[in-house]
Amino acid sequence: MAASATGDHAEIVPGPGYVEIPIHKWLLLPLDPRARMGLPSNGIGLRRTDWMNTWIEKMIYGIVLADDHPMIRQYIRQLLADRPDLEVVGEAEDGVALLQLLVEGSVNPALIIVDITMPRLEGIEAGRWIHALYPDKKLLILTMHKDPYYLTKSLAAGASGYLVKEDAGAELLPAIEAILEGRTYISSSLSAHPM
Repeated sequence: MAASATGDHAEIVPGPGYVEIPIHKWLLLPLDPRARMGLPSNGIGLRRTDWMNTWIEKMIYGIVLADDHPMIRQYIRQLLADRPDLEVVGEAEDGVALLQLLVEGSVNPALIIVDITMPRLEGIEAGRWIHALYPDKKLLILTMHKDPYYLTKSLAAGASGYLVKEDAGAELLPAIEAILEGRTYISSSLSAHPM
């Protein structure tokens, strides 16, 4: 591993057996199985230490909720209440307010949960804008629409998941986990429908 310093900034370059992982841009973890077990490795680099494990376990994912019904937003908050790793960092009542919240930069969510049917700017169109402006943001559509047409449209707009509101009680947390792990999640009531 090589390091170069300019002022108070140091750049770390991974050596053999090490790679950047998506948890955080500066956290390097070994690929070499010997290094993962704490044994000497062929490469030179950072070892994953106890403080890194603690930091990773305590990582908190920010979530923004966008739904025109305050009761739905409150319900989602209640479903997330027992998960200290998931924190609602912002709310919007429509697609325009959602985009304003993101553009202002006052929040930096990992995941955005958005309804389709909202005033001023509907959720799928807001999702297109989010996907174009912030491709690293994950988007979960939470809607009453069971029509596969909306599912197809949502995925084409860049959504990572599609969840029907009636399934939210049982499936919201698994959907969030799957999406944050980089997988696509589709509501169980829709997954039997051909697209």
